[in-house]
Amino acid sequence: MNKGLNESKQSLEQWLLRLESLHPEEIDLGLERIKVVAERLSLNQFGGEKGCKVLTIAGTNGKGSSVAALEAIYCDAGFCVGAYTSPHLLFYNERVRINGQAVSDEALISAFEAVDAARQGISLTYFEFGTLAALYLFSHPRIVLGESQNSLDVILLEVGLGGRLDAVNIIDADIALITSVAIDHQSWLGETREEIGFEKAGIMRRGKQVVIGDTDVPDTVMAHAKKLGLKPLVQGVHFSAQVNSEACQWSWSGLDAIGNTLSIDTLPPANLLLGNLAAVLQVCQLLGLPLKRDNLVAGLSISLEGRQEHLGQNPQHIFDVAHNAQAVSALAQYLALNPVSGKTYAILGMLADKKPESVLPSMQALVDQWFITELPVSRSLSKRELSQAMSQLGFNVSEACASPEEAYKSAVLLAGKNDRIVIFGSFYTVSAVKQAMLKASI
Repeated sequence: MNKGLNESKQSLEQWLLRLESLHPEEIDLGLERIKVVAERLSLNQFGGEKGCKVLTIAGTNGKGSSVAALEAIYCDAGFCVGAYTSPHLLFYNERVRINGQAVSDEALISAFEAVDAARQGISLTYFEFGTLAALYLFSHPRIVLGESQNSLDVILLEVGLGGRLDAVNIIDADIALITSVAIDHQSWLGETREEIGFEKAGIMRRGKQVVIGDTDVPDTVMAHAKKLGLKPLVQGVHFSAQVNSEACQWSWSGLDAIGNTLSIDTLPPANLLLGNLAAVLQVCQLLGLPLKRDNLVAGLSISLEGRQEHLGQNPQHIFDVAHNAQAVSALAQYLALNPVSGKTYAILGMLADKKPESVLPSMQALVDQWFITELPVSRSLSKRELSQAMSQLGFNVSEACASPEEAYKSAVLLAGKNDRIVIFGSFYTVSAVKQAMLKASI
């Protein structure tokens, strides 16, 4: 039995290696190629006969948290839910989930085979191929759940990059959720929030609903909504979260599906950012599937791996995939509100399209010593480049390491039981250190 599982896992690894070599560019935004293959597989749209609700989630930060909360809410309510997210932390299977569970190697391989047969030589990027595979499994859930399950009730699609030209945008969603608009991925999306907002607004559809979690909406987003005849519901205008710090609770106010005001009180403390959860609650009011308060509470109370995540004690470990200025500022605020009696050490690795001088200043007063590292991908900032940037910022760098594993070993040797180690800067940084921890515990 174990031999068969190992063989299957290796076969998935071989597939993933192959996907990396199918297209000359790692990122190649555009929908022409993927649309052709999707049409051949009849994956262009859901709903209609299949009757499921589709949500597309874009945003600089908060996409993963929003998907996870929505997934937990609708699973708790007994609906059949598919979720597609990226990137993964430890295993590729994390990207494709049905009913809260990562799909098996065998299911992914089946989907990869179907996509490969349908593309007939069309070049697809790693992300495009994976997106089609996820949609194939959502269109054929019996591959995962058995012959009795012919359709899903809810499908949650997280945009990989931008929105307008991202692979998931081949699907027309019932609701578009834009969580936030901040500066990131400038090489592909533009240098300003207005340019980036225009790209994210591309997930909107005429005649459908839009929820925006940002409280400072770029004009380009609202202009595109107006062009489509849409009236987005915006955080701070149409819905919001209010904190009762004395009671350690929070409440929500917003609109129901027909525009009447609505409130939900005495919600328990949340592990995710309230701004994201407030937008999630507004989406739930619009989607039209019956929910009970208990379902909402269950979904809003979840934690998410790699988001202000605590692992290990003495010293304390905090993992966060924050990699742009907005997300790192949120991490800095969290650390300031939750101090330790000892020192704070940071393990940092970043991709080459990030600018340390723009991303890191909010962390300067909170970290005593830094361990910087290269990442195990071609797009990594080199330790020399990161070291130079950190020196110019006046940060106290203890060691420049060749790998996150090496950085982690050095930090652990130095950190005492009252200290903490903060691991951030990229999904790759968090993933590599988590794997190093797992190896050390075996």
